[in-house]
Amino acid sequence: MRCCCLRRRQSRSTCSSRTRKGKVKLYVRRVFIADDAELLPAYLRFIRGVIDSEDLPLNISREMLQNNPQLAQIRKAVTSRVIG
Repeated sequence: MRCCCLRRRQSRSTCSSRTRKGKVKLYVRRVFIADDAELLPAYLRFIRGVIDSEDLPLNISREMLQNNPQLAQIRKAVTSRVIG
């Protein structure tokens, strides 16, 4: 799993919007899978980045995104990397 999160400036609209979702995109082997995969908790919605995973299958569906144990591990690892 590779994670790249870069944020230089924070705009004022980012903090004021409570309903805004995160901008983390999910790729599997450099193939775009999902734009709103909810990989981070709501309190980290200001983070923008790309997650490229080698562990997930390419033909993953939206239902599998919600119930996949590998994706749960990715969520936990990304959250701990951002916080710690």
